[in-house]
Amino acid sequence: MVDFGVKVCLIMSVAQLWKRSGLKTELIPLLNVLIGLLLTFFWLEDFDFMILIQQGLILGLSASGVYDVGSCFRKIQ
Repeated sequence: MVDFGVKVCLIMSVAQLWKRSGLKTELIPLLNVLIGLLLTFFWLEDFDFMILIQQGLILGLSASGVYDVGSCFRKIQ
């Protein structure tokens, strides 16, 4: 079983490679979610389809830093 943090690091690494290759950075959150979904289906830690989708979304959003964006909005208000 691969740890959750390792999967997030893999997704972030692919995102950094995407940025350095000069491709559109606006698509990185979408890329992170897609890679998160692929990783969960690749390792198949659980066989429940909805849990796999949920884990993939959490992985991709964690790698995108969605929590950091949310905390920034709370500081502004």
